[in-house]
Amino acid sequence: MLQVLHLALSDSGGAGNAAFLLHRALRGVGVDSRLLVENRKRDESEHVYVIPALNRWCYALFSRIGDRLVKGASRGTEHARYFYPDFNYPMLSPRAIEKMGLRADAIIAHSVSGYASSKLLAELSRAWRAPVFWYLMDMGLLTGGCHFSFGCEAYARQCGRCPALQSEKANDWSYRFWKRRRIAALATTGVVVAPNQWLVRQAGLSGIFSGMPQSCIELSINLENTRPMGRPAARKALGLPENGKYIFFGAHYADERRKGVSYLIEALKRLVQRYKSAKNPLPTVITAGAALAATSLDIPLPHHHLGYLDVDTRLPLAYQAADVFVSPAIEDSGPMMVLESLGCGTPVVAFDMGVARDVLVENETGYVAKLLDVEDLARGIESILLCDTLQAKSMSATCRTLAESRFSSVMQATAFRDLILASLKRKERASPV
Repeated sequence: MLQVLHLALSDSGGAGNAAFLLHRALRGVGVDSRLLVENRKRDESEHVYVIPALNRWCYALFSRIGDRLVKGASRGTEHARYFYPDFNYPMLSPRAIEKMGLRADAIIAHSVSGYASSKLLAELSRAWRAPVFWYLMDMGLLTGGCHFSFGCEAYARQCGRCPALQSEKANDWSYRFWKRRRIAALATTGVVVAPNQWLVRQAGLSGIFSGMPQSCIELSINLENTRPMGRPAARKALGLPENGKYIFFGAHYADERRKGVSYLIEALKRLVQRYKSAKNPLPTVITAGAALAATSLDIPLPHHHLGYLDVDTRLPLAYQAADVFVSPAIEDSGPMMVLESLGCGTPVVAFDMGVARDVLVENETGYVAKLLDVEDLARGIESILLCDTLQAKSMSATCRTLAESRFSSVMQATAFRDLILASLKRKERASPV
């Protein structure tokens, strides 16, 4: 049986859930899949493993020291927030992983920054003669440390003079980490896998993976959990008034500039002006997020804050309670919430960023607004809120059909399994007799 080991920082959260869903789906198509993480929410019965506590504690300590060393004076700046060093620490090694009884024919690296270094991945690949599949959740694997480039394209060459580190040196830490990742990539017979065309383009620019095979396999969502139950029932389950129009937005942290909360607030202010001039009843905003406090947002509309919502139960209810989900991110490779909303049958309005351009079609599944254009964002939200009952039902059905046809876990797992098997066959043919 084909054995696959996934490496991910966590088995929860956006990237962690994506890693777990793929891992579980691969087991469903006959692959002996294991997931090794630093932060575990699920237990070993799900074939999720966590590095030993002492190793984990030492790793976290050295990682914090390394982070302070690299970021120096730039600590706390917006760009530096998303820069992660690529140091290799001995607490996580092929030997330590093998002591846990883990070994594989292929390795899938998910979001691993600050956890599994590029050197470790190369060492595992060499020790097990296993190709590495670099599954991009953001730009973290494509650069010298930045998960989001904020317009910088130095990663296409070799990084250096890093704006995230506020550095003017050509051979700064970003250059050194970029070089390490390039060496590691060349040492593996791997494949770069992107979940959407946005990341396909970014991977094509990255000098780290220049010359390496690339593939696009879309993320999956839990289609059972997102199956639409009807808007009135969802609103009742969340304790929301059943009448009126609802706009949903969710983010863990309201102060993340890249999530575009300020652009959403401005777009909502424009929307209020439009509604008042037309003398239409105002829509209601519902928000979710553990640290997204209702009092911290200057929302100019009636507002219900739902707090943190469990991804498998209450979050799908929030999507289904809304007439439209808004993703105002201005720097994002996803987000997963766009796909989840479509699975729930709720159209999405988003800036032209990440996965939006792949899945949103005007009058069918949502609206793609010009990047940073709050007037266009407001226009998109309004266009969906003003749909009559027949149009709304049609859009909802189209959203769900799209999700079922493209975001099935079986489809994702089958595509990954076939890609791995094809890569192993190529490797076999290339090996000397």
